[in-house]
Amino acid sequence: MEWQEYLQFEGSAINADADCRAQKYAQGLALLAPLLDEFEQNHQSELTNAENGWTELLAAANRQGIDDALTH
Repeated sequence: MEWQEYLQFEGSAINADADCRAQKYAQGLALLAPLLDEFEQNHQSELTNAENGWTELLAAANRQGIDDALTH
């Protein structure tokens, strides 16, 4: 299988999987959504530290010549 064929096959498999899971994903998100504000309030410092750490990691990668496009 050529690389482009593989990528098309993989994309099809991922899309089929997402289609199968869409209903359960939406149900799970509906259950989770009301808890997110409380979680954010209770873990604000940890979330801020994680965000700052990620920003620092991206900056270090950029200094090494790794493009932002590769890190998202």
